[in-house]
Amino acid sequence: MKVVVGRCHTRYYQPHTMTESTTTTKDVFDQLLKDIIGGRFGPGSRLPPERELAEELGTSRPTLRSAIARLTEWRIVLPKRGSGIAVMPKKNWSIEVCDAYLKYNRFDSAAEVQSVIEDILALRRGLTKEIIGMIAGRIAPGGTDKSWEISQRAWAARGRPQEFVKLDYDAARTLVTASDSLPAVWTFNRVAVVYYELSSTFSDFIGPTDRYLEHLKKMYTLIEAGHREDAMAAADELVCSHDSEAFKRRKELA
Repeated sequence: MKVVVGRCHTRYYQPHTMTESTTTTKDVFDQLLKDIIGGRFGPGSRLPPERELAEELGTSRPTLRSAIARLTEWRIVLPKRGSGIAVMPKKNWSIEVCDAYLKYNRFDSAAEVQSVIEDILALRRGLTKEIIGMIAGRIAPGGTDKSWEISQRAWAARGRPQEFVKLDYDAARTLVTASDSLPAVWTFNRVAVVYYELSSTFSDFIGPTDRYLEHLKKMYTLIEAGHREDAMAAADELVCSHDSEAFKRRKELA
């Protein structure tokens, strides 16, 4: 067995014996996700026939089909008429798989886990900057006030990781939706949920830096003023400082 990340530490993935009864679409989806990422059904293989797989999972065939449909949306599997359901190469998978991949993949080393996390956070930094660049100058004066109020509540909840993450997410979504940029909102909706789910996996070291509110206030002010490049730089400073602190905490907790 190989190393698998779990919350803020490594653990070992135990392949599912498929003996439990999984009755909801989410249960079936999550179990298949574990079995695919964990290696029971690797890329290039095919899932068992529908009837057999439904019996193993203790679920109905319609429920199994719903779970397969979601896996298909994530581009993890591809149903092929007459030849079953193929597991796609990892490079075909959608970004939504990030959280589950970190939980269930059999990594060869802690360094490999670290590398994946760094890549995910680097992607977040880049997307955050681009979204801020899209909305800078497109929010009316006072349009960031609601986000600022939520950010202050997030800061007050900094000792409660999951509450902080939810409020921080709400503040960001409120900010983006205050603009008239639908592409920015659509992009945020697509990727933010990924990082929100990741926060539950790493909740033990999630939290704001000491300058959290200072960085946000600066960014909000620049967004309202329409100073695009400066707002993007402020966003980068905010996210980079958070990621640096998060890795420091993770190292301490390892």
